[in-house]
Amino acid sequence: MSTNLNPKRSNSRALGLLEIIRIDDLSLTSVVAIALCVFIAIFTKVLGITPISRGSTVVTSDIDPQIYNVYAIVYGIIIVIFAVLLLFRIYIVRSIGRNAIEAIGEVTSIVTIGRGTRLHYNYRVGETNYSGKISASIFHPARQLQVGDPILLLVDRRQPKQTLVLG
Repeated sequence: MSTNLNPKRSNSRALGLLEIIRIDDLSLTSVVAIALCVFIAIFTKVLGITPISRGSTVVTSDIDPQIYNVYAIVYGIIIVIFAVLLLFRIYIVRSIGRNAIEAIGEVTSIVTIGRGTRLHYNYRVGETNYSGKISASIFHPARQLQVGDPILLLVDRRQPKQTLVLG
């Protein structure tokens, strides 16, 4: 383990919405799901094609107009669920950022799982050594790291085992 694992700064870090989405896979998934539901809802309403339509041609006069209301409610519920999940993740990530110190860790191992990557890393806060891991999707900035590379972390002051990997 390298010797530069002590915290760099002790001030809190304000994380913007785009940075949270960039470093948190669950937030990114929520944004994609919301956008997909909105797209499908618009596609369903404008083109008159429902998920249960059969064949390449759809006669919109044969479809009960009430079915669009049912789909609108279903899409609305899905959007609300993912929006609540997104807001919850933003709250969690920002609370860690407010109470965090920046630290430099070291990547100790990398395991590729399908299209994702699991990174294991070590870091030090004060005199205590910690280890952590993250599943980095194809969009996560830490995906480019190699074993032995330094890794930038936000470490929660109150619970040093809780970290956010910035890259």
